[in-house]
Amino acid sequence: MKVRFVAVLFSMLFLGVSLNVSAEGIEFFYGSWDELKEKASKEGKDIFVDVYTQWCGPCKLVAKTVFPKKEVGDFYNKHFVNYKLDAEDEDQNGPELAEIYNISSYPTYLFLKPDGEVIYRSGSGADVATFLKIGEKAVSGGDQYEQLNAEYHEGNRDPGFLRRYLLEAKIAERAIPRNERKSYYDFHQNVFSEYFSLADEKELLSEGGYRALALYSKSRGSKGVEYLIENYDQYSEIVGSDVISENLAMINSLSISNTAMRGDEKYRDYVLDIKGKLFGAYKEVEGKASTNPFLSPLYAKFIGDQQFTFHKRDFHGYLNAFEEYERLGGSQADKSRVVSDLVILAGSNRDNLNEVKPYAYSLYKDVGSLGSKFSYGLIMARMGESAEAKSILEEVLMLCSDPEVTKGMYRGEVESIKRQSKSALELID
Repeated sequence: MKVRFVAVLFSMLFLGVSLNVSAEGIEFFYGSWDELKEKASKEGKDIFVDVYTQWCGPCKLVAKTVFPKKEVGDFYNKHFVNYKLDAEDEDQNGPELAEIYNISSYPTYLFLKPDGEVIYRSGSGADVATFLKIGEKAVSGGDQYEQLNAEYHEGNRDPGFLRRYLLEAKIAERAIPRNERKSYYDFHQNVFSEYFSLADEKELLSEGGYRALALYSKSRGSKGVEYLIENYDQYSEIVGSDVISENLAMINSLSISNTAMRGDEKYRDYVLDIKGKLFGAYKEVEGKASTNPFLSPLYAKFIGDQQFTFHKRDFHGYLNAFEEYERLGGSQADKSRVVSDLVILAGSNRDNLNEVKPYAYSLYKDVGSLGSKFSYGLIMARMGESAEAKSILEEVLMLCSDPEVTKGMYRGEVESIKRQSKSALELID
């Protein structure tokens, strides 16, 4: 047992998961789950659990920038027995415990009584101030949601109370079983509608009001988002122009995509707003567009045209949108996705296949991914280039069985490629 513990400890260090056992940071206990609860019971402390995975970037960031801080260590070491749980580590019973505590995202921070009962849970805490705040909530009795929920059902409709209730509801949402989240979400969206209708301008035009609107308003056309747009200048002073601008640019771009995906021409109005009522927001965040394409006006328009023409099964409309995007200097489009879509839209039309073939060939040669090989092989098969198609598609089938090649792909996507490749090969043979 001691040998295995040392090996696990060394493995965690090697993989870059900070243990933060220095005197100035959080001191973590590394025994078993039962030993953890026994230690907490003997010391009369509650338990703090950092639930993480080896691949979780935010987990590593917090472990590196928050856990080692003296003020964090002083607070957490005083009030909790601290523990790190790898949700995928069988030796720690990670998968079983993650299921018991309904862990669906990482990091998740659990605050437990010594017997394992949940006091509080959170997924925030990317900075020292927030992380201390959630610890303080756990010490003060944990989740305030149940108390606020009871008060709401007793009839309290004060806008300030409703705001606090809505903010706590978002935190409590993590503990809701997945099959119950839709009804939970719908209920609190109705509470938000009450809040919005009852709150006066002073309440809405506050930092707390902004947080409520930002959490419960996610698409164009909703009253909350349109209110944020109308009061852009005021919110820029309240929360900072960078915060409100990034939020509104993302909402608008995602609304363009989602509306176009349904074949609704309303998306064109949202595109026009990029140079209209949302010009300032997109201008403010243009420096971030290189790492987040949805903040780019050019990409936002392209993604709308792409989704709309695909929905309408308009091959040339789609191709024209892509060529215009590239002509104007766009470089962030997923070309593999573009080629795949164009192959679908081209069908067996030889003229259309000839138009998409140069793009597919370029990806096939320059990228060589499973998807690019499949798209080019499918084009060759549909154009009657049997020998080349057979060679490529047989390679595709072989690669579909290589876990290194399919890593990061959805299983359904790989199965679809296999199925279509086999069908194409059967027609060739």
